Amino acid sequence: MRESDWSSDVCSSDLFPSHDKARLILNMEREKATLYEFDRPERSQSWVLGSSQMTRDIEAKLKDYSPSSHYLVIFLQPEGVSAAREIKEKAKSLGFDVGWDALEPGVILQKGPPPVFELEEPEPLPSLPPEKT
Repeated sequence: MRESDWSSDVCSSDLFPSHDKARLILNMEREKATLYEFDRPERSQSWVLGSSQMTRDIEAKLKDYSPSSHYLVIFLQPEGVSAAREIKEKAKSLGFDVGWDALEPGVILQKGPPPVFELEEPEPLPSLPPEKT
């Protein structure tokens, strides 16, 4: 992927801390593209990456959201570059701000809240015998 292909966009890390809009995540993995609201991953929708209908369906789904209240972040792996470029242009033509991050092959994005780990209380240390003086 050439940087010039994406240089007019904002890296997603620049959008996350300062943006007041809700994030729409488009995760373009090896074989599928999944679009979901950052805070509502259970409402995700997926398509076969590179299918003829994928770009049209994603464009139609983006029309369910308002560019004044949402922005799009595309996470992509090398397999998704050409499709991501096309979707990026469609999203921008609809008025969305678009951010992106490239993912290394094999990286999986976690959806939803971070995991909660419950740690067991450690065993108390045995008391030491009193020192002899």
